[in-house]
Amino acid sequence: MTAILFSVWEWSGSALDEGDEASKWFTNYLGKPSRLVCFNEESETRHVDPNYASGFRVMFSDGYPFLVVSQESLDSLNERLQEPVPINRFRPKFT
Repeated sequence: MTAILFSVWEWSGSALDEGDEASKWFTNYLGKPSRLVCFNEESETRHVDPNYASGFRVMFSDGYPFLVVSQESLDSLNERLQEPVPINRFRPKFT
């Protein structure tokens, strides 16, 4: 796998490119140039702000290892979308 540079918010690091076959599939499916990458756990560490969740690490998520959402928030989002999405479209993760 080839390492490539990426950034999430103000953090930058390397990810591992999953190759041309995956890239072609996602490019065709999404209709724009795309690459599939995985977090490079061997060389990268992305810690969560200790003021909010001390001792946790994240990979590609916004910045925290968990997601808190209410039904009201989901309903509000779905009112703005052409096709509503279920809550399982989001990826809460506890590490």
